[in-house]
Amino acid sequence: MIAVEDAVRAELEESASKASVFLGGLVGREKSGIVFLLVVSAMGRRSVVLGNS
Repeated sequence: MIAVEDAVRAELEESASKASVFLGGLVGREKSGIVFLLVVSAMGRRSVVLGNS
């Protein structure tokens, strides 16, 4: 179960980094940090849900 959660988390982090790079290119360097924090907080909520299931 832990290995599955780690794999899911790694996949989410990889897609989040790609998304933050893409969005960063669109909105500029200053806002990409904010976008990345939002994505990380969303990932945190999702991992809490995965942990509870």
